[in-house]
Amino acid sequence: GYAFVNFVGPEHATLVIDKLDGQAWRLVHSFRPIKVVPAHVQGLQANLVHCAHKIPPDADKAHCPLVYHDGKQIDFRTAVRLYGRPKSAAGQAHKLAQQQRKAQQKVLQDQQRQRKLERMQQQQQQQQQQ
Repeated sequence: GYAFVNFVGPEHATLVIDKLDGQAWRLVHSFRPIKVVPAHVQGLQANLVHCAHKIPPDADKAHCPLVYHDGKQIDFRTAVRLYGRPKSAAGQAHKLAQQQRKAQQKVLQDQQRQRKLERMQQQQQQQQQQ
């Protein structure tokens, strides 16, 4: 399975990557470790629009994504209406936010690669010591 989480800042995403990436699943029986990666679609608004185009309008609520805002679940179609369309005055700000998210995504990817490289180097050192 998979989940999309909209972090409010890169430091939050980094914390989740550090805590979860490579860990074993606790509530799901799987031999695969948890893999945390940046989504190809970034941002709440962009994800709502992306999903809205892929889900038929008459789809049962059980087959729609779960959306939480301020810790409360809101109906997917309601979320699309509220957050899925840029307001004309906010269009420029939205575009800037998307550019910032892309930059943050690149930073996170670079950090993830660096951590993976460090883990591999540690494993090699441990193997050489044995």
